[in-house]
Amino acid sequence: MDKQTNKIAFALGGLAGNNAHGAGFLEAALKKRVEPTMISFTSGQILWVSRYLASRKVESAQLRKLLAEDIEQIRPFHSPDLDLAKLSLWGKPGVFRPAGPAYVADAWRNASQSLRHLLMDTRDQFVARRLLEVWPCRLLVPDFPESFFAQISDAFNKEDKIGLVFNSYNPHDGCERVYLNEQARRLLGQKSGNPRQYQAGHPSSYRKRTVYEAITPEAVRDALWLYQYGFNGESGDFLDGAYFRQIILSELTHADTIYVIRPLFYHWSGDLPQNWPEMEDLKTKVSFNGCYAGERHQIELVNKLLKADAFKHGADGKSKYHHIHLEEIEMKTARGFFGYVFEDLAVFDEAYETAMKRLKGGIKTEQPVAASSET
Repeated sequence: MDKQTNKIAFALGGLAGNNAHGAGFLEAALKKRVEPTMISFTSGQILWVSRYLASRKVESAQLRKLLAEDIEQIRPFHSPDLDLAKLSLWGKPGVFRPAGPAYVADAWRNASQSLRHLLMDTRDQFVARRLLEVWPCRLLVPDFPESFFAQISDAFNKEDKIGLVFNSYNPHDGCERVYLNEQARRLLGQKSGNPRQYQAGHPSSYRKRTVYEAITPEAVRDALWLYQYGFNGESGDFLDGAYFRQIILSELTHADTIYVIRPLFYHWSGDLPQNWPEMEDLKTKVSFNGCYAGERHQIELVNKLLKADAFKHGADGKSKYHHIHLEEIEMKTARGFFGYVFEDLAVFDEAYETAMKRLKGGIKTEQPVAASSET
């Protein structure tokens, strides 16, 4: 494919202690000076994309150094047991802390509600269920300062060369929110010929339960909201978008090549689970692989139909669709359920070395895409 027409995009998936996989890839992209037109990302990759953008502006690859500093903060004893005990007791300063008083308050609230159900609902005396309902779902409390969300939101909105896309999910209304910076909105509008549909508050034209929104500090907070934070009246109804769609591909289809940076492998390695940690690990991998497969298969189907010349051509003799190559860079190392707790420089280095071998050049994003005249 011609170097000048090969538009490149990055799709990064977040997954707790495996976020180092995406960071290693981004370091390689900086080193090789491969610049995408768009980046989609979820969960913890929000932080690494913000760090990538900052490093790109100063033309300095320093992501490995930042990861090493993060690891030293969370693993001062260099012992999994002691470091896990520290994390359980005090959390990670500036990121999260144990629920503590909030957990006790939630337990009292749940106990009173459970007791009321036992006393009032004479038709359903399921005591075991009511006892289990006492245990709170909020185990952690987010400890991010408000300035953290504002700084990331500001950096993403000021980026005028690379389109940025991330998401959150609202279980109450069953809709995904996809957040776009202005450059992403312009690129998507050019591709579709209908810029209006990507304005804030507009639903996707073909995925009726996806709504496009602007990037705000609240959007960043919602996109980092873990299951373990539970829900309260102040936090709203949103969840980390990785739980719903860990890898975002549909919004990158203007590109000719999408580098898909997946922090897990597509299949299970070794014997199937025989214990609790292994089963929890399997649940995570099946869930994340399942939501990825749907979009991946869509792209593969369009590629096959293009090869069979099954699409109608416009007046210019061209189809509105084009072939998309998915260059998948997946984690080969099986780290297990407790691997999600801690980052590891070995994960970073493996992704970096793989990306250095597989990254190829593409167009440079030297100028912002001109805004369309359509409104």
